[in-house]
Amino acid sequence: MNEAQNDEIDLLQLINTLWNGKWIIVGFILTSFIGLTGYYATKNTFFSAETKINSISIFESQKYEASNALGFFPLSAELLMNTYIAVLNEKSLFEEGIRKYNLLEKKTYEDEIAYNNAVVKLADSIEIIPIIEDEKENKYSEWIINFEFYDKEKWMKTLEFIDVNATEKVRNILLNYFNLLISIEKQKRNFKLEDILINIENAKNNYDRKTSIKLAYLKEQAAIARTLGVATNTIETQNFNTQDGIIANLQIDKAFYLRGYIAIEKEIELIESRELKENFIKELIQLEQKKREITQNLQLKRAVELFTKIPISNKDEFKAISLGVITTKFEPVNNKMNIYALTLVISGMLGIFYVIVNSGFLSRKSQLSKES
Repeated sequence: MNEAQNDEIDLLQLINTLWNGKWIIVGFILTSFIGLTGYYATKNTFFSAETKINSISIFESQKYEASNALGFFPLSAELLMNTYIAVLNEKSLFEEGIRKYNLLEKKTYEDEIAYNNAVVKLADSIEIIPIIEDEKENKYSEWIINFEFYDKEKWMKTLEFIDVNATEKVRNILLNYFNLLISIEKQKRNFKLEDILINIENAKNNYDRKTSIKLAYLKEQAAIARTLGVATNTIETQNFNTQDGIIANLQIDKAFYLRGYIAIEKEIELIESRELKENFIKELIQLEQKKREITQNLQLKRAVELFTKIPISNKDEFKAISLGVITTKFEPVNNKMNIYALTLVISGMLGIFYVIVNSGFLSRKSQLSKES
């Protein structure tokens, strides 16, 4: 009972001690509060900025149907998004934006090299994170740009700068790609046309060679017929096997000259008087048909005409993605309230500890004085 009573007296004494030293405890708390406030006043508060990148709307996608009609250069919201993300991942535009809007103070660095390294490092810290729409096909309908910085206004201006320039880069990439496809397709057609023209020339040369051989043969047979006095055909109706218009095989006992020099010389005359040898070259029909298929093909011309009707041809109308600059979410990297609360608790405990220890020393000193 005595011990319990003593404990109760000690507890009341402790409360009394703390009450007497309340201003000291409050002083500890206020000092910590003022110190922390001063620290935050001299240090920039960092925010985690989250900006969404969305695909263009269905309405915007419909503007590309004209280009997709021929299937020559199909454009889709997915292609525009992927190209835009590829441009951002180069990080060069982020570096330009950091320099343009002074996200880093150049004067705080020793030299140009140190500043450039810091710019590259800061740009590399910017995260471009995909939100998976279909894991199997790796399709992403939405991306997020994450960045930690202290100046909201500067970062939003940087985002606007990046969006404008990235959009123009995407437009130029697609324009160049379209022109490249047109150029390649034209070159392929020129190659095909060149091959056909060579084949046509070869067919004409082959005709000339075959005709020359045939005429030589006919003249020889006509001379024999004249020598023998065979003026008209003395051969009974026969079937001759010929190949490519050339008399290739005659039996010795049924020589061609027996047809008579009148008919043979007439054939020589007709062959030599031909003005349009093309009419007698069978291969030319198919070759000319292939040539027309190439020269009369309007796919490239129509592709170019349709391409001029889509937004990519107009800088002011083109839109690759939808960047939510205005809807960017900013959240403090560190929770100030929690830090303030923790600081106040710790400073209060330190104040209590000081009051108790100081009171103990004073009591001990008073007791020693009484004993002496």
